[in-house]
Amino acid sequence: TLDRVKESLFNIIQNEIPESVFLDLFSGSGAVGLEAASRGAKKTILCDKSKDAIKIINKNIIISIGRIIYSKGYDILIEAASQIDQDIQYIIIGGQPTENLKQMINMHKLDNIHFIDFIEHDKISNYLKASDLFVLPTRSDVWGLVVNEAMASGLPVITTNMCVGGVELVDDSDNGYIVDVDNTRQLSDAITKYFSLTDSEKEEFQKKALNKIKEYTLENMIEVYCKHISDILNRN
Repeated sequence: TLDRVKESLFNIIQNEIPESVFLDLFSGSGAVGLEAASRGAKKTILCDKSKDAIKIINKNIIISIGRIIYSKGYDILIEAASQIDQDIQYIIIGGQPTENLKQMINMHKLDNIHFIDFIEHDKISNYLKASDLFVLPTRSDVWGLVVNEAMASGLPVITTNMCVGGVELVDDSDNGYIVDVDNTRQLSDAITKYFSLTDSEKEEFQKKALNKIKEYTLENMIEVYCKHISDILNRN
């Protein structure tokens, strides 16, 4: 029954997410750190990468978090980046690039794509607060908890119609954008559209992202997920 599914999901999420992250994301009042992030003109990010450091100063920053696997769609993000003229830096936290991704980056002669191994949760929070936009080009995600955390940091989100959490949380052209899965052109257009907004329009996106995530406790998330399951079962 759906009640048993709900109980199982609750237990799985509690067991899989570190306690500190769980409490941050799903406290009774919403997510911890629900304050409009200060995203002034000056910002610096220092990323450990081998023996060198990547220094990003006064740049537009897109961040994505997830394992470096095919289903996350990072090939689509790299392809989209190659079609965008704007001076944007891309930080992908989740491991080192596969040979295929390296080849794509070299082929397009991109020097603004930075891969970082998984890091401690408190450091990820710092990266989120220093970024301007969160992008998750996933081909399949049951929920995509990183979407919650990004929005709790005041980040608008671009994700695909295959991310259940994104479809539920992102109001298209209001606090982010939903694009079709594997659609490079839509993704590049959405990124370009966001960075073409005025500062005041971007601030509105940020505020709406924060306001939206306040509604989502763990229980609410599971209710939404179970509704999706129920809809699928009813269609069959």
